[in-house]
Amino acid sequence: MRSTSLALTLTITLAAGCNARESAPAPSPVAAPTAAPAGAIAPPAQGATVTAPAAPVWVVYARIVAKQPREVAAILEDGTRPMARLSRPGVDSTFAGVLAGHRVLVAAHGPDGAITAIDQVSADGSGRREIAALPKGRYAKVLRAETDGGATVVELARADAPTVVDVVAIGAGAGPVTVGESARLVAVADGRVGFVARGGLQSARMDGGDVRALGGEDGQDRVVEARGARVLMTLHGSGAGDVRLTDLAGAHVDVGAAGVDDRAVGFAGEGHLILTRTAGGKRQLVAVGIDGKGERALTPADVDASPAAVAPSGDVLFTRADGALAVAPLAGGAMRVIDPAPGADAHVAKIVGDRAFTIGSGPTGGLLRASKLDGSATTELCNQPLWLPFFGTVTADGRAIFYRALAGRPDGGLLYSVKLDGTDLRPVGSVARDADGTDLGAPADQDFEAVTPAGRVVLEAELQGTSSHLFVSGGGADAHRISDREHARFAALTRP
Repeated sequence: MRSTSLALTLTITLAAGCNARESAPAPSPVAAPTAAPAGAIAPPAQGATVTAPAAPVWVVYARIVAKQPREVAAILEDGTRPMARLSRPGVDSTFAGVLAGHRVLVAAHGPDGAITAIDQVSADGSGRREIAALPKGRYAKVLRAETDGGATVVELARADAPTVVDVVAIGAGAGPVTVGESARLVAVADGRVGFVARGGLQSARMDGGDVRALGGEDGQDRVVEARGARVLMTLHGSGAGDVRLTDLAGAHVDVGAAGVDDRAVGFAGEGHLILTRTAGGKRQLVAVGIDGKGERALTPADVDASPAAVAPSGDVLFTRADGALAVAPLAGGAMRVIDPAPGADAHVAKIVGDRAFTIGSGPTGGLLRASKLDGSATTELCNQPLWLPFFGTVTADGRAIFYRALAGRPDGGLLYSVKLDGTDLRPVGSVARDADGTDLGAPADQDFEAVTPAGRVVLEAELQGTSSHLFVSGGGADAHRISDREHARFAALTRP
């Protein structure tokens, strides 16, 4: 069940349908539930395609049984292995993170609900070992976990003040070390931990020593992106900003111009950074090398460019003051409009291959649109009264998978697929089946969770009169249950 509290002022008109609008609209009715699209699902990474069969991964989930301690379990996406219990027998447990090598972190909780220990275990349930015993009653939840070598660094929410988070290093041979109090984790690399505390970017060794300030030392650092040990940020975020690229040891380069408001946008490929420069109330997109050299403007100074996304090529997507979505090439040259009307408050949900998928608001509901990055075509994939679409992924045979919530309703969400030309709308996973193929009926509510490297859609579904269960689908009407009959909540996919 996905929250749908997004505010929309809807004037109900004739149903617009989910249909192509490259020229004249042509309504496309929803196909019968038994009609299924063929093909596998492409990985969700931008521009990625499936070129060879991928090994199955484990689906990690919370298993909730009435009047019993919470469990953490895992099952292979293809169902060829039995469910593995990852938590300690009879101990209330929660998911804490995934590590490379199909390893999972599990938090064990005491009677007061606080975390007592964190275990590392293989997704098949083997090799469980405790990597940290935490102070009694101090922490309630693991929010994030990152690794560097044999050490793991976690964000821990305090039990007595859940909004206060500490950054703690564990599993490095010594007891837990609080690296940053009331802090948020940024990066872990080269034996150091980067974190923001009291508004400033800092780093420290895994043992908490050798703390270094990496930002402007005024409590106004705004971290934009971290890649390995490199962190891109805006300094003096509440005033006229400057842009800095730093590593966790403190070696840095400041880019942009002095005396103007520069803001970091993100990395563009391996060799460039993107920033905005504001003058006269208008933002200009600027590219500069990671060495701080070779600065060049990507958009004219008189065009107010609001950055929306950076494509894998380094080209920058932005919205103009009139709402149009455009592209500024990293290599230079004229900017091009790829969607003149993506809808109010439109944002780029994902870039997949040669298309940008956007979500915006229309007069009757949400809009899902696909635009080719070269500007050659824009297609409306969904425009239904009261529908709030959330983009998921693209299948290898050219279908967009999306989740549809309903405005004002916390339940009743369903998955659909549609061709990239906007035609042939079909439900996904509308026929729920048990692992042996038994028809379980139509789900009352669905949530899109993930896409595996092998191309399977993982979804949560509530059947009539039952709790939530985990299913996998190839993108068609059938979805097969992989969790058992107990209540299940998706946590993560394991990593090879």
